Amino acid sequence: MKYVLTLVLVAVMAGSVSAALLEVGAGKPHTTIQSAVNAAGDGDEIVIYQGTYVETVTVTALNNMYVHANPGDKVVLQGAMNLHNPSSATWSDGNTFEGIWFDRRGVASGWAVQHQYARSNTYQNCVFLGDGSGVNGLYGNLEYGLNLARHSTFYGMAVPYSHGYNSGLHVFDSIVAFNGSQPYNYP
Repeated sequence: MKYVLTLVLVAVMAGSVSAALLEVGAGKPHTTIQSAVNAAGDGDEIVIYQGTYVETVTVTALNNMYVHANPGDKVVLQGAMNLHNPSSATWSDGNTFEGIWFDRRGVASGWAVQHQYARSNTYQNCVFLGDGSGVNGLYGNLEYGLNLARHSTFYGMAVPYSHGYNSGLHVFDSIVAFNGSQPYNYP
């Protein structure tokens, strides 16, 4: 009986381990989004406080993270986000990004967010902002799996989003306005 009780207690304690909360912003433990991503593990939450972050963020081999703006704060990423490892098939799956402004104004070309080896990631309540100069919004890429944009805005992009090679990206309930072209490969 004592042995069974010990096993149950160990199982309950193991199940109660919670995800880490990483904070990004002035006066917070992390001053860059990339720093928090580098410190994160699977299932962690990254909350980003008010500010403009000028950086390129790479997410490699992290799964089920929740990366979001602090409620009521405007978080702007002037740079790009890559969910890939260009040299190997290292997956980044099931992550959710919420309330982030991807500001690509003044950039000659490229995507605000690009997937390679990334599946089942969601962008909700995000803004993809360009000035019509050739930058693009969200590249769903690929045969590797479904990525979603929900309740987001695509404004001033050359190509707001790609439907993705082999249906790698789907966009729902979003505003797509004043862009240079309709999404290519769109049904």
